[in-house]
Amino acid sequence: DFYAVYDETDEKNILTFYCNGNFKTWDGKTNITAFTLPTEATSANDWKYNGIRGEVKEIIIDSSVNKCHGLKSTAYMFSDFINAESITGAEYLDVSSVTNMDSMFRTFGANIKTFNAVPNLANWNTGKVTNMDSMFWNYGNESKELKTVPNVQGWDTSSVTKLRRMFSNYGNSSTELDFTLDLRDWDLSNVYTDWFSSPDIGFDMFYEAGENAANWNVIRP
Repeated sequence: DFYAVYDETDEKNILTFYCNGNFKTWDGKTNITAFTLPTEATSANDWKYNGIRGEVKEIIIDSSVNKCHGLKSTAYMFSDFINAESITGAEYLDVSSVTNMDSMFRTFGANIKTFNAVPNLANWNTGKVTNMDSMFWNYGNESKELKTVPNVQGWDTSSVTKLRRMFSNYGNSSTELDFTLDLRDWDLSNVYTDWFSSPDIGFDMFYEAGENAANWNVIRP
């Protein structure tokens, strides 16, 4: 089973993701709330922790999660955690069957002015993903210290048809900007051509990229 546990003890406000553990062991514990999770979400409301997104300060993805192989959609999974300061363990997510990553990290950490947390996504198998719309839209938007972008260089994008606003406003307030995005190996042959609408940047995936748009170093396919 795929589930998450929210720990409010001493105002830690930590949300931890687990797989194949004993969900019932968390029932009735003080300051602990456990949520069973879907394998195929289409909206933010599909995630049962939706009501606490604004409270969470830290997200941990436990290594046991790599045993959960049934995820088909991670849409909105980490979106709107606007006050989260960190996210660790993203590399444990098995996304090999996922087709939809719409808004997955949208506005994550957007309210934290010292935010500099970049998830480790380099090993993700994205070969079945068709939708990456708004995946990192407004990620760390208010941070002055966000320095880098996730390593997505090796992603298999041969099935992708949508990536509109994928990085729009990512780290828009950063003064530590070193946003090199290496897409030279990306296969975008299935992306609708009308989304290649920003000639200065190359893709509509940066639409409304904000004041830092010109500073992005994008290595194009």
